[in-house]
Amino acid sequence: MTKEEFYAVATPGKFKSIADQLNDDERDVFKYKISKLCVEQLVNNFDIDSNPTEVERLNTALECLSIIHPYSHRIPEYGLAYKGRPDFMTDELLSKLQQEATKFREEAVINLEQFITCAETLDKSSVAETLEDMQELNDLVEKHAGKCLPSFISNYIYYDEIGHCSKPHVDNGFTAVTVMIALKHESNCNNLSSSSVAYWPKKIDLITNSSQESLQFSSGQALFTGEHLLAKRSVYTLYC
Repeated sequence: MTKEEFYAVATPGKFKSIADQLNDDERDVFKYKISKLCVEQLVNNFDIDSNPTEVERLNTALECLSIIHPYSHRIPEYGLAYKGRPDFMTDELLSKLQQEATKFREEAVINLEQFITCAETLDKSSVAETLEDMQELNDLVEKHAGKCLPSFISNYIYYDEIGHCSKPHVDNGFTAVTVMIALKHESNCNNLSSSSVAYWPKKIDLITNSSQESLQFSSGQALFTGEHLLAKRSVYTLYC
């Protein structure tokens, strides 16, 4: 289906009916194709076009994207279930995570425009694994995002070189809810800093770009997101 054909027939209800007939792998492919259409409507990788026709097309694609996954009824506006510093994120735990992230940085490999390393160990001795096993974390996720099964996958992601970012994308169904915790957020310039960017279907205000939400985090803060279009914009920052 071409882009023109998609926008000629696209309605959330129609695409929900199609998605309901797909298995999990097929649904992920379907989701990916629609997310690519969303990305094509953005300018400079992250920003909403000022052209009203392109804005309407973006909103249509976002509406279809937001409704086709099986947890659509549980995902709040912008896909953001929680933002804040959890009570269990003590200064001591944060310090241990920061130290471990620094140690794992040597093992990180480039993945598109970011560095990433897996924090899994054979004996489950890493601080990240201790965190993922915490009942307090599981309770907090379920309080804000509903019943979930932990994936037990922990990664450290580093945006510590000029140009590092995570372009708009949608995670697969296996990571239907993602917990992100900022460990360090430092900038070597005095104006712009890195931010996460969430996109959500709604009546778009061309002045405020109300379908685009930029979120900045301080060390120790956590963000829970659902399956929606999300990006990480980084400008001269260290963010891991």
